[in-house]
Amino acid sequence: MLDLAILLIISALLLNFYPLQFVLNSLQINFNAFIKETINGNAFNKCIGLNTIYIPSSVKTINIKGNWYSGAPFTKCSPNLKIYCGAKSKQSGWHQYWNCDGSNTSSNKVSVTYNITRAVYLSKYKK
Repeated sequence: MLDLAILLIISALLLNFYPLQFVLNSLQINFNAFIKETINGNAFNKCIGLNTIYIPSSVKTINIKGNWYSGAPFTKCSPNLKIYCGAKSKQSGWHQYWNCDGSNTSSNKVSVTYNITRAVYLSKYKK
């Protein structure tokens, strides 16, 4: 894993030339270090290299951008993506379609497991 300082420098340089999704996919970074309280729509759009992600219980808001089938945070990610959450259940500030996969049907949603501690995620699910 890259040192955070080096990662920020590389990201700043690359963002001048490439969209954020390309940079994040290319670097294969640990997204979890950057998730704090809000995840916005299209945040991980087309991050096909993202296979697992942990959303800490500190995240109170997850938005979509535009419509649910193209603006959800995990639209067109890996079909094997699995989301693990520190929260015991979907939070009230999380959009109804926050975990849609972008397949033009609201019933196709990314797999979510709730009530997982970060320690358990890192030891059992992070690959």
